[in-house]
Amino acid sequence: MKYTSNLTKILDYLHKIWPSKDINELYNEFGYKEHIKGLFTLDESEFKLKFPDKYERILELDKIRTDHRTPFEASRDICGNFVTEDLFIKPFNEKYSDYIKIDLNEYETRDIEKVATNTPDFIFRNLLDNKNLRFDLKTDWAGRSIREKKFFFRGYEYKEYGDKYKAVALIWCPIKNKYTIVDFREKVEGKVGIDITKGGKEGFWADLSSYKFKDIFFNFEDGCVYLDNVIRDLCKLSKK
Repeated sequence: MKYTSNLTKILDYLHKIWPSKDINELYNEFGYKEHIKGLFTLDESEFKLKFPDKYERILELDKIRTDHRTPFEASRDICGNFVTEDLFIKPFNEKYSDYIKIDLNEYETRDIEKVATNTPDFIFRNLLDNKNLRFDLKTDWAGRSIREKKFFFRGYEYKEYGDKYKAVALIWCPIKNKYTIVDFREKVEGKVGIDITKGGKEGFWADLSSYKFKDIFFNFEDGCVYLDNVIRDLCKLSKK
């Protein structure tokens, strides 16, 4: 099977941090619906035959979401992010369950959505002081945000994060084992523009020249996961 680039990156990363883990085990562990698992494991023609109603939904995908991809490719890429997100929060809730909890946002169904929303992915809960914080996870596989000191937020994410959701964005570079957090509840330096690598989408380029990228480390195979920096930052930001 020819995977889309996003799913290929996810599979390569999983092999790096957890080589003995089969991706199908994670699909089951995370409780994905059968048609979502089919989206990852079937060719388009096979998916169309097995899940005709879901295939029709895929064909109605918003053109903004597809970019230069076919609707099926775009759906696989978009839903592939479920794996990245669930893999990211897995050790937080397992290792630190006594005093923090990370939940998906209340609207997330882990299904194919025709239109993109700006709702942040997660709700971080500090169980010790009952403070909550919404945050969106942005995965930067190439480490472009570290190298170029900027990050692109599509559409009006940057406005809704601050004005509507009082949220922050956590930019994670898995291959570099680094992350930083952009707090949209405060003024964020940058400029409106387009990203030609994302089909010329309009959005906001956040200026990261003054941001520090800190260590974060995942190695499920050896039982070594380093999240202390992230937890400290999220706890601190939740108190604001």
